[in-house]
Amino acid sequence: MSALKLSIIVPVYNVERYLEKCLKSLCGLNIENEIIIINDGTKDGSLEIAERFRENHKNENIIIISQENQGLSEARNKGLKVAKGEYISFIDSDDFVDTENYEKFINETIKDKVDIGIGRYKKIIEKNNGNETELDCVTEIRNYDKGEIRTGKEYFDIMYRNDMHGPEVWDDLFRREFLLDNGIFFKKGRMHEDEIFTVETLLKASKVRFYGIYYYNYLQREKSIMSTKSLKNYQDMEKNINEIYDFMIAEKDSRTKKMLEDEIHRLYKIIIKHSKEYKEENTIFRKNYSKFLSEHGENKLKKIVTRIKKSIDKKIKKIKSS
Repeated sequence: MSALKLSIIVPVYNVERYLEKCLKSLCGLNIENEIIIINDGTKDGSLEIAERFRENHKNENIIIISQENQGLSEARNKGLKVAKGEYISFIDSDDFVDTENYEKFINETIKDKVDIGIGRYKKIIEKNNGNETELDCVTEIRNYDKGEIRTGKEYFDIMYRNDMHGPEVWDDLFRREFLLDNGIFFKKGRMHEDEIFTVETLLKASKVRFYGIYYYNYLQREKSIMSTKSLKNYQDMEKNINEIYDFMIAEKDSRTKKMLEDEIHRLYKIIIKHSKEYKEENTIFRKNYSKFLSEHGENKLKKIVTRIKKSIDKKIKKIKSS
């Protein structure tokens, strides 16, 4: 087993305004770790910032690898292939962590020896007001307590029953050997790459745990990948749907099969709702979804009940905290 407990993979592309804050938040951990910065052909000053940061933080184990621009998926894959840590943490270079809580989360995950540790995050909205930039914390996501160790499929079920499924990977820790043994990597050139990665890892994980630890700050910034939507966004989402469909067909457990079916419904609704400006392609998406619906009808009553329950739970928690 590797002496390194953690490999932190940070893909970098045109984030000169945010990179130093991100890297600072990853330093000072009392855990044997490496910070792997993947320069994905950045065109701004990000590489120089990373190199200067490494020079000024020689006590940190910082590795910089440069490649031609291949996209987020291949940058993460490159980091995963060279990583030596027992656990993998994927951090986006415009985000930052609460260092103390991050360390606590890492330690608990490593102690439990789970395949996947799932954390909590806050969404931070970047607001540009003239010459000043403000950060506004608008919501705290996944407001839950620490759970039991369960299989990935069991947690998939819990997330769906509580309407709290989230595909993002940056608030999770993954056991490196679990990923490599199952051949799980991000899809090359694919947008919404987290969606299929998360589904596959949950389907194959034997030990997963929610941790009631907030540590990740997700920055929603102007002109980021997630704030601008091109046709490729929706086409890649349908590619994810096709792969989830294959998982659904191969799945033996009826409950898990139904959850995968529900996930396809959810994703198709998102695509159809938001791709209306691409009229020709939107028509194709609708046609494909209609075909799926004809074979796999949606349980709308169950969805309504789930959303009502979630709304009631939120109101109860708000009353208790007031």
